Formats: sequence, structure tokens, C-alpha cells
Amino acid sequence: MSAGLYNDNGSGAAVEQLQQAAAHDVAQEIALAVSIKHAEDNVGPETGNLSARQYTDDSQPTLQGAGTPNAIVKIYTERGLLGSVQVNENGEWRFTPEIALPPGVHRFRPVISHPDADNSLSGAWFELTVIAPVPLTPEIMDVRDNEGRSSWLNSGATTDDTTPTFTGFVDAPGMTILVRDHGKVTGSVEVEEYGDWTYTPNPALEAGSHSLTFEIIDSQGNVHASAPFILQITPPVSAQTAGADEQTDKIIEAAEAAAKAAAEQAAAVEAAAKAAAEQAAAAEAAASGSSASGEGSKLVPLTSQIPTIDSIHDGQGRQGLVAPGGTSDDTMPTLRGQGEPGATIVVRDLATGDSAEVKVDSEGWWAWKPVASLSEGEHIFTVVGIDENGDEYGDVSALFPINIVHPTDNGITSVTDDVGDTETLLAGAQTDDARPTLHGFGLPYGDIWIYDNGRLLGSGIINGKGEWSFTPEQPLSEGIHQFSAMSTDLFSGARTPSSPTFELEIVPVAVVPENINRRSLLQEADAPLFAEAEPALSTTQPAEPVGFVPASPSLLQTEEIVLPLY
Repeated sequence: MSAGLYNDNGSGAAVEQLQQAAAHDVAQEIALAVSIKHAEDNVGPETGNLSARQYTDDSQPTLQGAGTPNAIVKIYTERGLLGSVQVNENGEWRFTPEIALPPGVHRFRPVISHPDADNSLSGAWFELTVIAPVPLTPEIMDVRDNEGRSSWLNSGATTDDTTPTFTGFVDAPGMTILVRDHGKVTGSVEVEEYGDWTYTPNPALEAGSHSLTFEIIDSQGNVHASAPFILQITPPVSAQTAGADEQTDKIIEAAEAAAKAAAEQAAAVEAAAKAAAEQAAAAEAAASGSSASGEGSKLVPLTSQIPTIDSIHDGQGRQGLVAPGGTSDDTMPTLRGQGEPGATIVVRDLATGDSAEVKVDSEGWWAWKPVASLSEGEHIFTVVGIDENGDEYGDVSALFPINIVHPTDNGITSVTDDVGDTETLLAGAQTDDARPTLHGFGLPYGDIWIYDNGRLLGSGIINGKGEWSFTPEQPLSEGIHQFSAMSTDLFSGARTPSSPTFELEIVPVAVVPENINRRSLLQEADAPLFAEAEPALSTTQPAEPVGFVPASPSLLQTEEIVLPLY
């Protein structure tokens, strides 16, 4: 043993100190432990703690877990390291991703390490499915004028109803909607169980212009406000202001009496003139020996109200009014409009040629709903009235087109290859684009889920026309891929059956090595790589052979090889 381990007195104190230090290190080595207890959802109408394998609309959920105090926890997903956090002295830790996670399935695994531990330790996987957040902006579906002859109002309209009824929808049951008029809070309403809400101003709106907005404030303080709904209030003149005083009433009565007397006098003069004309006509007929007993046909001017289509209501999936030219997943939507009270009208679908008769009620309103589902595609509705003679009247040029998309429809229609020359591919094609863009259709405003060989690849949002596009975030492997799609209604949560598969083969990109001269290969494609020797041409006859002489006699000789013996 080296003498350096002893002190000046030659004792073994140094060795003893080293042994104590080693024992201390062994005592200080600790056992590691780590786990994810739950995740926090802080987005949308429903917030709180989530257990594993649940859905969340929070793209940055906060993971909470336990572990060895003062250790470092690294959070991994299937795509690599997401971040790290230190465990506090109580053995607790919290981690929130710095960037938003894309929609889809995410598996989180905690890995803990400590300076006093030789190895790190992995905890169990914690799986969450991130979905697109639910929009919290209240939608105004109908505004009803309840004064006099009731009607629907559009933004910018003028009404004499100081308490019109607003109805709408937002997927936030139980949350409170604040109502503002020119930015000032004037009321509130609670969202019902299925997302419906109804609001009637209280107190009544004053005469003048009003700009009403409906907003929800989420748990993070974000404001989700609707577009302003503009109304001009003009209340009817009350009976008390019709006359200023009794004298004014007397003047009005006197004027009305004078006008009535003048009208009676004029009627008497007209009657006398008519009698004289009839007498003259009779005399003329008698003189000519003819009779005026027959009556001519009478032309009755049209005074009936022209029927109209005011709205089409979608009662399936994402319910609400369908704008002209819009898309509906309700195959039996409700049409509403106005017409002459008690009249019969005809609703026609110019796209199919179908028609139906509807009776207008006593207040001048009518409603019609198809008895059978409408076919997929465009439908063009128009309406005309039927008079007492069976003749049609109305504005046949007033059309209301809509596009019907069946709620069970979803599928993949094509793929776009963006590598090299951009082209559109159909099922069964090959592509060298490892991240091709898929196109398809599904439930309008819903979610689309894309699967590759039965494994979830990702998700996206379908637009109002039922169209969607999806590009994988990571390159796909070479080989055949069987894609399928499934759409989910954003509000009811109903899912469509899986679509037919769309097959696509990913092939490698062809690469020409740089050390090969492509020009030479293309110019002489049929030329051999190695030129053959051409035989020498001779014009003389070869000499007749006289014998055979070996070119190398030594090749024909044999030698006896004697191996040395030892």
C-alpha cells in the first residue's frame, strides 16, 4: 500500500477517512420513484382533473405527479422529449407543455433522475386524446318581433317591438352569456342543458339604435363575443298622443264630417250620371233592335299577397338557419314563409321537380317539412300562390337554393402530391411524397379522424361545406398505406361509420448518382459498355495449314513434382 495513505505519524487515519466517505456515499444513495397522477383541463366549458385515456380540448394540459424530492423529471411522448421539471420538497411536480399539442392521441412518460442515484427510472405511460376546442362564441339563430303581426328580424332591421326575443346556440351548457348594448352590460342569460339559450330585453329597449352582442368569458378570462346585432327601435304612437286636447278632436271630427258629406255628394252625382248613361244605352239598344241583356267578363285585379320563403331551418346536428346557397345535413329541413292568410301555396323543388301544397294560417304564416328525406346534392326551392280560379301567382324568380349533405357521409376523395410537380392522385396510385395531403368530406363543422392501416394518424376540422384536408405531420414509411376516415359531429358527439379505404403506395424518390454522366447514357443507350475488338479484314485466301505448332510448348509439357520428405 502506498505510503501516501498514512499521516506523518505513520497511522492509518487517512484510510479510515476514505472508508467513512465511501460508507457515507452508499448511505446517501436513494431509491427513485415517479408517476403521473392526473392532468388538468383548463380550457372550454368543462374543466377539471382528467384521468388517463380521457379526452380534452386543452391543447396544453397540465400534468401533475409525484416523485423523489428534488429530483428532475423529464416528460417524453411518442415524438421525443417534451420538457422537464424539478420535483419539490414535498415530492410533487407540475408540468405544462410550452407549445400546443396537435389533435390526436398523446402518450406521456415521466423519467426521473437524481444526482445521488446511479440510474434513472421510467414511470408508467399516461395517455390523453386532444380534440379540437369547442367554440364558445354564442350564435344568434333567430330574433323575433312579437309586436302586432310577428315576424323574424335581421341585423339592421327596424322594429316597433321594444322586447324582441333572441334565441341561439352555444355548446356551453350551464355557462352564463353576458348581453351588451353598445358595450354596456344590460343583462345575462344561462345556457340550457343542450346548448340553447333565449333572451328577452328587460327592461325594454328604448327608442333609437341598439348594438347588441352576446359573449361568454371562459375560465382563462378569454372573451368569446358574437358579432353585433343592430336594431332600430321605433315604438308605436300611443293613443294619448293622437290628439293634443279636446279642441283638436273636435276639429278632426268636423273635418271628417265635411269630407264624408263631400264624398256622399260626389257619390250621388256619380250615380245620377251612371243612371243617365244606362238610360241612354237602353234607348240606343231599343232603337237598334238589339238587346243588352248579356254581361261582359269582369277583370278582377290581383290583390293577394305574394308568397315568400323567409327561412330554412336545419334541425339535424349543428342546428340553425341555412343561408341561401348554404349546406345542411338535415335531409328533412323546415321551410317557413309568408302569404295571403287562408290561401293555398305550392312549394316546388326545381332541382327534382317535386312539389307540395301548403295552407297559409290566419296570421299569414306557413311552414312545410318534407315527408321523405331529400336526396344528396343541390335543391332549389320556390313558392307560388293559387287563387280562387286555380291560377298561379307570385315571383317565380325568387329562388332559395341549398345543398343537402347526408349526415352519414364521410370519405376520402383524393390526394395531393406536392413533391416535384404538384398533381392530384386517386386511390391505388403511387407517390414519392411522404407527407401527401388527403382531401375528403364529412359532417359540416365536425371533426375528422384519419386512420392509416387501422392506426390513428391525426385529426382535423371540417368546414361548413363538409370539406376537409389533412397532411401528416411526420413522413410516412415506404409501402402501401390503407387510409380511412371517420367524422364526428361537434355538438352531438355522434360518429359516422368508417369510410371506405383509400389505398396509396409511398415509393422512394429516384436519385441519379452524381458520378454517372447522364448525357452519355442517354446519347448511346444501345451501345455496349465495353467495345468488342473488330476482326481484321483480309482480301487474300488463307494458306492451307501444313501442321500444328503449339504457341507455348511449355504449357503442353508435364513435370513430375517430387515432394521433399522430412
